[in-house]
Amino acid sequence: MEMFLKMLVGLFIVIALAGCIGEDYDYTPPTAILGSDYDIGEGTLGTANVDWNSDEVYKKNTDDIKAFAKKQKPFHFYVGQNVYIDLSHTDFEIKKISAYVIKNNKKTELPADDNSFELPNEEGKYVIIIKLLADKGSVEYAGNLILKNKSDYPYQPDAHLKSGADGEGDKELELIESTWSLEENFDTGIEKMSLREMEEHQKEIFSFAKEQKPLYYSPEQQLKVLFDHRNFKMRELRVQVGQVGSDNKLIDLQVEDQTFNLPNETGRYAILVKLVADKGNAEYIGNIVIK
Repeated sequence: MEMFLKMLVGLFIVIALAGCIGEDYDYTPPTAILGSDYDIGEGTLGTANVDWNSDEVYKKNTDDIKAFAKKQKPFHFYVGQNVYIDLSHTDFEIKKISAYVIKNNKKTELPADDNSFELPNEEGKYVIIIKLLADKGSVEYAGNLILKNKSDYPYQPDAHLKSGADGEGDKELELIESTWSLEENFDTGIEKMSLREMEEHQKEIFSFAKEQKPLYYSPEQQLKVLFDHRNFKMRELRVQVGQVGSDNKLIDLQVEDQTFNLPNETGRYAILVKLVADKGNAEYIGNIVIK
């Protein structure tokens, strides 16, 4: 019996080692793709500088990173657009991703939120530099960026909640209602509801919110509402929340520069964001858990 147990343990060890040996690891410095969730294509950034030590030492030095960036195939995005960095593999620990752009010799930092960030709000040609800092070393990527206004965009924007906390990515809200137009003199006033219509509307908000994926935050956490394009003039931004399981009532939160603070009481909330712009109105909802 003892001999059988020893053989069985030995067999398990051999299987475990075979599994480990069979795993496919990539030790090379990753390449990086710059892309967007919306209607513009993605592309690969140029790898300018490498200082990487894994299965072997990988080195690359670029003396003039701006000149290197300008030789890359241009990326075409819209001003203010949210873009992301997609790495070819992640067989390493990411410590930090940072990014900046250069236009007319002026350097502008792009605050990164996880692996995404928002592009500048001014048209023009830019050099973009992105640096990956990992436990295996560092890689610096460079690209040639052209930003333009999206004057012909016919749709309402998508809305995201952005947190300044480390590791917090943008979290998308669900569009539930919109009236949007490119016509001039479009009526963007909010139609007043009767008390009964308002009560029914709020019940629907809570019902819709429960169907959404929960978004987790801390009490009184500061959030900012971001939109995927800026082809509109904002007239009003209103944020309302209501705790699920209470009286299904929404209360207004104070909004300043698209930023607001969540309630200090823990629980599950429905959140409603109302955008009033020169081209129409849009409402977005989310399912927020404060803990």
